[in-house]
Amino acid sequence: MLRSLPVDIWVTSHARFWGRYRKFVASQTAKNPAHSFVDPSGYRAYIDTSEAEFRSGRTY
Repeated sequence: MLRSLPVDIWVTSHARFWGRYRKFVASQTAKNPAHSFVDPSGYRAYIDTSEAEFRSGRTY
């Protein structure tokens, strides 16, 4: 389901998962500050990592 969603800007409950600080710093010098937050490949990587952890049985 998540892989089928169109995503430009995505956030999670914890900023470190989506790189908020790195993207915020980049937005300070960008021509269009919003472009620093557009990250569909980061979204897919987050899903891949989360799915791998789920399938491995890793729990918190």
